[in-house]
Amino acid sequence: FTFQSVPDTPVVPSNPPHKMSEQKQDYPKITVTYFPIHGRAGPVRAALAVAGVPYEDKFIRGADLGALKKDGKILWKGVPQIEVDGKLFGQSNAQVRYAAALNPAAKLYPTDALEILRVEEIIGAIDDVGSKLGPTYSMADAEKKAAREELSKDFIPHMLKQFEARINENKASPFVVGDNLTIADLRLWFLVEAVEGGNLDHIPTDIAKGYAGLQGLKKAVEANANFQK
Repeated sequence: FTFQSVPDTPVVPSNPPHKMSEQKQDYPKITVTYFPIHGRAGPVRAALAVAGVPYEDKFIRGADLGALKKDGKILWKGVPQIEVDGKLFGQSNAQVRYAAALNPAAKLYPTDALEILRVEEIIGAIDDVGSKLGPTYSMADAEKKAAREELSKDFIPHMLKQFEARINENKASPFVVGDNLTIADLRLWFLVEAVEGGNLDHIPTDIAKGYAGLQGLKKAVEANANFQK
């Protein structure tokens, strides 16, 4: 689930490789294939960037996806897809974890068992939000409006409160666990950004404004020198 509408504009030229400063080790050649929006690829790109791993964007249109699937160029029938030294891999959650594993020194994924549980809990909860919102994209306008307004009354505020509580439990930093940015924080940033950026019609853009922990996390993520919106 993308948290954004997929554009069908003419193909945007692919970006040149994102080259990280002071690269100290060799990494595989990575290309991220997705639409020119954040969507599911946003956290993948961000994890690669924060980990200091160079990559290249390959932008496609919504209209291109069918042909790519038919030609067997999309393995799992969806995007984002990453190419790693010529091999193709799908599933955005797996891609984010892979990006974190490429540079353990960046500490994007914890090693402590309880911290892993906390990170995965947040990721699962964000996916639950996506599962609720996903069906509304195919609804007629009136039905979509009613469904999203209903989600905004109870479900989304409840989930935001849970995210806020988990952030506030961590006294070491503005992040979800420990004193370091993790992939859970990146996922939360893109969720809040999608809401505040007006990408979800009929979801109030200020619905997350009253949550100081979430807002502090968002600012802390943006303060990371390698983070790319």
